Amino acid sequence: MDELDELLSLSTNATDFLAEMERSEKARTGISSLKVGFNRCSCVIYIESVVYTSGDQAPVEYIRSFRP
Repeated sequence: MDELDELLSLSTNATDFLAEMERSEKARTGISSLKVGFNRCSCVIYIESVVYTSGDQAPVEYIRSFRP
């Protein structure tokens, strides 16, 4: 599959991609409350529910962000 086909697949199967990413991150980190989402305004994939419930288990590559 070339790059264009891969991008087209992502654009039509974004929900499946995010669900698979959430499943694999839960398995990798062992954090059952982990959630993966997508912010359409800024085109950012984010991971939430880590800081408050399992912050000590969060991998170092996760960036903590506190909302006021």
